[in-house]
Amino acid sequence: MFDIQELDELICLQLDQKSLIHCAKVNKSWYEAATPYVWRTIPLWSWNKLREHVFEDYLQERYLLEQQRLEDQPPPAKKSRQRSSSKKPPPPLERWKTTKLLALSKFGHCVRQTDGFDQLLKGLDQVNVNHGQSKAPEYLVPSTLDLAHHFLKRCPHTLFGFEMTHEFFTSDELFDLALTILPRVTALSISGDPDRRTLFPFSKFKRVLTAASDHLYSLSLSLPKFQLSYECNAEAAVSTDTLEQEIAARPKRLQIHYLDSDQDWPWVWRACGQVKTLEVHSMGFDTIQFLTFGIRNSMPMLDSVTFGRNVTVLSGGVAVCEINDFQISLILSAGIKGWRAVHFGFTAYAGFQTLNRLLEPRHTATLEEFSIVRAWETYGILRLLRACPKLRKLVTIDDETHGAYQVPQMPVMDFIDWNPEAGAIEPWPCALTLETLAIKIADVPGRSMKGLRQDIRRYNGIQQQVFQRLGEFKNLKVLQLGHVARINAIKGFNRKKSEYKFANSEVPRQDKCVHLTFTTGLRKLEGLNNLEELYIPNMDHHIKDVREVRWMVEHWPRLSRLFGIGPQTDAHAWLQKNHPEISLLRKLPGH
Repeated sequence: MFDIQELDELICLQLDQKSLIHCAKVNKSWYEAATPYVWRTIPLWSWNKLREHVFEDYLQERYLLEQQRLEDQPPPAKKSRQRSSSKKPPPPLERWKTTKLLALSKFGHCVRQTDGFDQLLKGLDQVNVNHGQSKAPEYLVPSTLDLAHHFLKRCPHTLFGFEMTHEFFTSDELFDLALTILPRVTALSISGDPDRRTLFPFSKFKRVLTAASDHLYSLSLSLPKFQLSYECNAEAAVSTDTLEQEIAARPKRLQIHYLDSDQDWPWVWRACGQVKTLEVHSMGFDTIQFLTFGIRNSMPMLDSVTFGRNVTVLSGGVAVCEINDFQISLILSAGIKGWRAVHFGFTAYAGFQTLNRLLEPRHTATLEEFSIVRAWETYGILRLLRACPKLRKLVTIDDETHGAYQVPQMPVMDFIDWNPEAGAIEPWPCALTLETLAIKIADVPGRSMKGLRQDIRRYNGIQQQVFQRLGEFKNLKVLQLGHVARINAIKGFNRKKSEYKFANSEVPRQDKCVHLTFTTGLRKLEGLNNLEELYIPNMDHHIKDVREVRWMVEHWPRLSRLFGIGPQTDAHAWLQKNHPEISLLRKLPGH
């Protein structure tokens, strides 16, 4: 096996770091085959050992260079011998005299990936010079930048993620170091001074993109409003054409966390000709105009976009909107071809203008993924379901960001979409393509307190129609009908602090939603043979007995995750005992 390199690579790349270390300890043959793959990725937990390797290798190189320098010098003149009672101390680097290659020199060329260059600098900055055999006088201890340069020299094939903060632009030494590693960077994040106290050097930004190579996959920008002098602008204008020809970086993903500039960047947009995924959190009005121009003229491959962040940002108890409906509609209208995936985070507000853009025929014909986790016009979801024949993923629930807000919900009658003329539910073009559905179906009329038969009959009929609609999604793999978010009601407003008071309720609220039982629900879902994950937390259901879960296992052979079953029920115990391969833990669908 160890004589075939391709076979070794096929096996070793499937193992994690600790498993490879165990393999290298078997015997000499296993050591020679597995050790290069041990060094292929350097995880965070091995930084202490890496510091020692870099430091030892650096001092050994210093010793060899010193010896070479002494050998090249002419021999000193002979002097008369004088007896001395005390022995001369050995040279400071004598203890690193060895003909054996150290680990970094031997396997450094095998390193392909680390946790990021900024993490590398932090790790090398904590070198303990008195650790183990590495005791060295202070004047021989290298700086962090010296060790970083030495690591880069020993590991020429390493690729990094790099967060380039404003300190790299203000320090010439750090900037020169950044230029040396940029050809190896796969994910580059550029951020300006958050306090806006230092000017962002526009010309250096161009040099950064010029130094990057075709390894660059992702480019992230978080820059405050530029304050450029006339001379800087004139210099940038002169060198634009030259730099456009020199830029080799062609990222596939562009992230704009924050960008506000009154200067257009046509050379940046032209470098994004292969961008397929765009993520926009917050932008100034002028920058939105420049970005839409760049999308329309320079990004023909762009088909996926994400607006906002999936975090809850509050200001006085009110959710903050970082990008509004008008800005979103401008970006959507700039797409050269139809959008394949559109996602909205919690800090993005999508309204009627956004909906009208998405409902254009060129977008509905290509839309495959759609997610929105902030309150939206519920009728818009219905219109998308009616118009998108290729829709594979629809997510309106994000349990991680909704701690105090209601998740977007769809009225039950809109979800049923009953056609009174045909006497049946309206067919949707995505019925055979939808694979992931995470949605809260609400506004279900409750049963009368008096228990009238007509109310109960109407209630059960609506429940059956809902699951009849769900049963039409024959290729559904992930279904979530319940959510974990807890709704904290507003108790009042504190005028002194100008903030809302929330009631700390520990009771989940999911009123007037779908009621899942064996007769009204499960039997209608018998045809979902491809179902792999079902999420029903905090949902009104009667999945407690063994009969229901046994039916699920028999009719859904691919079921691998079921979340929302009470841990004290017979159904939960039966699944743990008879089907341990089915996970009963939580996992966000579609993420």
